[in-house]
Amino acid sequence: MTHALLRNLTATTPRMVRGEGIYLFDAEGRRYIDGSSGSSLVCNIGHGVKEIAAVMSSQAAELACNPFHCSHTQAYEEMAARLIGLAPPGFAKVFGVSSGSEAVENSIKFGRQFQFACGRPSKHLTISRWQSYHGN
Repeated sequence: MTHALLRNLTATTPRMVRGEGIYLFDAEGRRYIDGSSGSSLVCNIGHGVKEIAAVMSSQAAELACNPFHCSHTQAYEEMAARLIGLAPPGFAKVFGVSSGSEAVENSIKFGRQFQFACGRPSKHLTISRWQSYHGN
């Protein structure tokens, strides 16, 4: 029995123990294609990619987490420069967030702030679909 609250309260789900490329392996050794791409983590680079693990380990040893709304890092500046290099002409800045939910929330805030800065504070409404999920 597990103390973990799982999504399905009546069915037993496989307990994954490792990943390799596009595959997940459960405790019994069965192999599954990871069609979810990491679900809400949006991790579509595959499992067990040694080059990615090395970069993550190196960064975590130096500075594991830094909230970008308070300060920034050299790694963030390099990532922003690479993204701008890939973007169409006219883009000059990058605002990094960790999830689709944060991206949507901040885009709404930026839109409202833009209208306010342009002297149009009455333009504050946001159009959305009813009962939709605007996240990852």
